[in-house]
Amino acid sequence: APAHIHHHGNSCSPTVIGRTRSYFEKNMEKFIYHVRNGTLIFIPKLGTVSENNHAMIQEVKRAKPYIVSWSNVVDYIHPQKFHKIAKSMSCEGTAHYLHTCNWTSRVYGTDVYDMHEEGRLHFFSAGLTTMKNGGCLVNGFSSPVYSHFRDVCATVLAREYVNKFFQYFFRGQKVNCSCFNGNTPLKLPYALSRTGSTAFVIFAYEDAGLSFGQDTYDYTGS
Repeated sequence: APAHIHHHGNSCSPTVIGRTRSYFEKNMEKFIYHVRNGTLIFIPKLGTVSENNHAMIQEVKRAKPYIVSWSNVVDYIHPQKFHKIAKSMSCEGTAHYLHTCNWTSRVYGTDVYDMHEEGRLHFFSAGLTTMKNGGCLVNGFSSPVYSHFRDVCATVLAREYVNKFFQYFFRGQKVNCSCFNGNTPLKLPYALSRTGSTAFVIFAYEDAGLSFGQDTYDYTGS
């Protein structure tokens, strides 16, 4: 951990760069505190996510993980292979967190060009409204500028069809699934988001004994 982090004092720069720097520095300080006090251990390792990498799978399983964070690995591996690996390293109480950026490529209807030409303006208008409403929740940022109307439409179409992807992804699996407030795994578009269609979920296999209460995400709905 670094011995020193630059401080702004009690004030925070009004610029985007200044606020971003302040945000990361405050969170870095939390990690540094735990590392120095021995309450957080960080062991960097490099390996391949594969069902044949038994050493990696067993090493994770021996650690009895509370949570396994997969980033967007699921964009590059078939669901059946992913679940085989994830189950193999799971223990009682293990939850898995992931996001997927490319799920829309597997679900018909998430691209405005899947729609009849006459109805595309409707989705464009709805997308602009969604973006405007999302922007109202973030202070200090102007509305995001998208380079293509396809991205605007995706903010609406993705919400319409995201359940279809997770029905495919969790097919044949017994899991409890969660997302923020249990409503949708998609966040509202905001100024710093790369895309409005990235989906975030946390789940646990039923034998892990975890449930998520009011945050339970029922992806089986149409």
